[in-house]
Amino acid sequence: VAAMAQVWCVYDVQGDRDNSENAFEVFCSDPDAPTLAELQRSCPFTNTGGDWRWRAKVNDDVFGYCWRDVRDAHEPLGSEDGVVRMRIVDVSPQAIERRRRKP
Repeated sequence: VAAMAQVWCVYDVQGDRDNSENAFEVFCSDPDAPTLAELQRSCPFTNTGGDWRWRAKVNDDVFGYCWRDVRDAHEPLGSEDGVVRMRIVDVSPQAIERRRRKP
């Protein structure tokens, strides 16, 4: 059995009132390329309900960076200095309704 590596996933929940960054530890097989499935397994809240979409912060030659939707659970995500930067959004009907009612 291969040893598991450890990286940090730094994320914000898009649409939340509090846009602060949060983080959780991800245990993965390759610290340079953790997969979406590994992030989802380690995430402390996505198994509590909701329909979560993940967006990875990627380098862009024109704008410096952009947010790219990640849908393939086995797609490797790049990490920089042991950190993966993500934006997570709940697209469940309940979450969309909550966002619509926000003042």
